[in-house]
Amino acid sequence: MMKRSLAIFLIYGFLSLPANAEVTMDECREMARKNHPAIRTYGLIEATRECSLSNASRLWLPSIQIGGLAGGYNNPISIDDLFASIQGTPTGKLFLNTVIHGMLNVVNPSPHTYKASAALNQHILDGGAAATAKKIAEAEAQVHRAETDVTLQQVCNRVDEIYFSILLLEKRIMQLESKQEVLYTAKDRVASLLESGSARSDELDEMDAACIETEQKKVDMESSLKYFRLALSLLTGKDLMTDELIIPPALPQPQATPQILLLDNRMNLLALERDKLNVAVRPHLDLVADAYYGYPNRNIFADLVSYSPGANVFVGLRLSWNLSAFYTRKNNLTIISNSMKRIDVQKDILKLDIRLRNNAVDTEMERLQKCLERDDELISIRKRLRESAELSYSQGVIDASQLISRIDDEFQARLNAEIHGIESLRESYKRTEE
Repeated sequence: MMKRSLAIFLIYGFLSLPANAEVTMDECREMARKNHPAIRTYGLIEATRECSLSNASRLWLPSIQIGGLAGGYNNPISIDDLFASIQGTPTGKLFLNTVIHGMLNVVNPSPHTYKASAALNQHILDGGAAATAKKIAEAEAQVHRAETDVTLQQVCNRVDEIYFSILLLEKRIMQLESKQEVLYTAKDRVASLLESGSARSDELDEMDAACIETEQKKVDMESSLKYFRLALSLLTGKDLMTDELIIPPALPQPQATPQILLLDNRMNLLALERDKLNVAVRPHLDLVADAYYGYPNRNIFADLVSYSPGANVFVGLRLSWNLSAFYTRKNNLTIISNSMKRIDVQKDILKLDIRLRNNAVDTEMERLQKCLERDDELISIRKRLRESAELSYSQGVIDASQLISRIDDEFQARLNAEIHGIESLRESYKRTEE
């Protein structure tokens, strides 16, 4: 009864063990994108864009200035100076008679001055400054997004390389394990022949050495596999040490090239900077208003009879044209034009590199495809040669080293077939749009 219960417990325990999860390369790419610190840049770019657009929209809000002034004059106007300056004029004589007969109480103006002021400036025509500022804010955000796209694309390319390296190493390890089985079988056969006196002891040593060398190669590859698995786990932020990596399908279309989009966005930003120079040389029309309350008043006659403060308001239109912007316009246009030409050169260099890389990829894929077409045939031949070598060795026609060589040839052919298939997939992911 006890044994039956233990058996049931072991069966259920085995069935409840979690199976290794399956992960695709696209999933690894997406996890690496989300895990990379650069992904946070998108949020910062969007927040900066919203602030820049808000600032550009507020260029149409009225400009308001509030201030105050208080002080004194060292040599203010006096009544005596005023009388001396106007006594010879008809208006002056009338003014003097009025003062003399007591009809007007005239006082010396105060040397002290004070006022509170407010000024308002409202754009009517800004020459396109606000609209251009909005476009520049959008263009700058697009440039920053494209820069982040380039960084994350490089991360994805690194994931691809690691992913395919893991697949290749796993195939190598599988072939080594199959080779080990054949070597151990051959070693047992040599041991049996040695016991019967049909083989030499050095031949058994050769088989032992071949088994050890195969085991050492397996250990080396398992160490490399662990390194690449750990690197993939660090990039994706997920433990992928035991998950099964699914072989991806061939990529039918070339991958996009974010570097070209980045250059296009930079070109667009330079074009808007050129438009900004055009805005700088256009006239502006503004509605202006100026109001203040204080002493002295603009009404000089009221200041001569009283120290009381007064209020004044001015409303009008102001047309302004900054002609000094023409001083540097030609040089600035030349600088922008040279920058655009430099981007054109960078784009031509990038496209040339892409064409060269795609040509190399196409050539390599053609070579691998031709190898794949004959791999199965080569494996069949190598298998027959290995089986024939085993029979020949049993009959004493060949020695152990020749048998080991036949085994190596067969499993190298099997390994090459696996490598050709995976490398062909890897090359398809290297093609990029021109």
